[in-house]
This record gives sequence, structure tokens and C-alpha cells, in this order.
Amino acid sequence: GSLINKMPGDYDQKFQGVRGFVSYMIAHPGKKLMFMGSEIGQFDEWNANEQLEWDLLGYEKHRQLNHFFATVNKFYRDTPAMHENDYDWNGFQWVALDDYQHSVIAFRRIALDGSEILVVCNFQPVTRENYRVGVPVYGIYEEVFNSEAEEFGGTGIGNAGEIKAVNEKEHELDYHISITLPPLGVTFFKLVKEEPVPVAPKKRTRKAKTESEKAADKPKKTKTAAKKAAPKKAAAKKEEKAE
Repeated sequence: GSLINKMPGDYDQKFQGVRGFVSYMIAHPGKKLMFMGSEIGQFDEWNANEQLEWDLLGYEKHRQLNHFFATVNKFYRDTPAMHENDYDWNGFQWVALDDYQHSVIAFRRIALDGSEILVVCNFQPVTRENYRVGVPVYGIYEEVFNSEAEEFGGTGIGNAGEIKAVNEKEHELDYHISITLPPLGVTFFKLVKEEPVPVAPKKRTRKAKTESEKAADKPKKTKTAAKKAAPKKAAAKKEEKAE
């Protein structure tokens, strides 16, 4: 059967599955190959004796899927991080690959100039809220692609606006972002502004405070105490004269 017909779930989930799978494939290293008809959501397997079912574009879901293919292909072509280092480990790094409980994976695609795209895939039909993903740079991130965007016929669940990194480690990286993962969705994120890492104020230890307190409580030597010894010396001299 065709790609969309091999997807599990109901009618809408089959389209979700195609968008998620293709987004993952586009983001993963290696050159891409799609079989004819997949871009319009053809349910019947391609037949060499018949033309493609172009009449499917008369239906909104199929038009939206075709728009998705055009958009994700353009993103791939216009974004160096997605294709420059296809056969070099410098162009790919796993971030999260062992979250089998949530069926989520995340990885980084890296261009020759060091610019990056963070890819996060949610392979379950469940929305994940406040999901933490490690990032290497502290700053502001933005969602730059979402397979579940409404324009593609998706749920519209995603991350609007700025996403500020948190100065806490996650996935063996120094910082993390907290994001929403759409069901059966793949999202791409990009660093849009690097910011200085906030420095926590130094805390005085209890030991240091105790030493300070001791220094404050220690009695000071007074001049009066020094003068009290003088009469004793004078008395001693008088005794010597009397002898």
C-alpha cells in the first residue's frame, strides 16, 4: 500500500503520521527520496499503468498535505544545518535517545558555520507539556517548523513566541528549554539570540559568619589596662630604696 495507507490510526492520524515521519526523515542525515503520490496523500499504491490521482487535491486534507511537503522541502533546502554535514558526525548529535516511556527523541543538526537546528520528535498521539530538552547555548530559542501547524491540517499545538533557556543541565548539556510537543508531531527549534549566562550571587558560609562574629566579640586591649602595671613597678622601686 501507499505511505499514508500504512499509517496506523484513524483518518486524521494517518495524515499526522505521514507529516511526522517525513519531517523526521527530512531532519535525519542522508539524502531524501519520496515515492510518487506520497506528496498528495494517495491511498492506492502507485500503478505504472495509471496516472497519479491528482483529483485528490480537490479535498482540503490532501491540499494541506501537499502544502506541507512543499514547505518542509523548502525548509530543508534553505537551512544549511539540515544538509551540509550529512555524512559527518560534526553535523549530527543526539540529545535525547532513550526516552522510551514517552516515545520522544531529540537531536541537533549542525551546519559548517556552527549554526544549529534542534529537532524534537513525539511519536505518540499524546501532547507533552513542559517537556525539557537540553541545549548547548544559553539564550532565546524559537520554534521554526511544526508538522502539526494548522496550515498543514494539524492540531495547531506548538510553541508560539520566544522560548528562554533555563540555566540547568539536561541531557548532559549545560542548559535546557521547556517546550510543548504536539501529538505525533515533529518540531524544529533555532537559537535566535545568545545571552550571557546569569551569575548567581556568592553566598557567605556559616563558618565565615561565625569567624566575623568572633572577631566582633573579642575584647580590645585598652590603654587603661596598660597603665595599671605602672604603680606596681613604682612600688617595687620604693622597696629597693628602703633596703
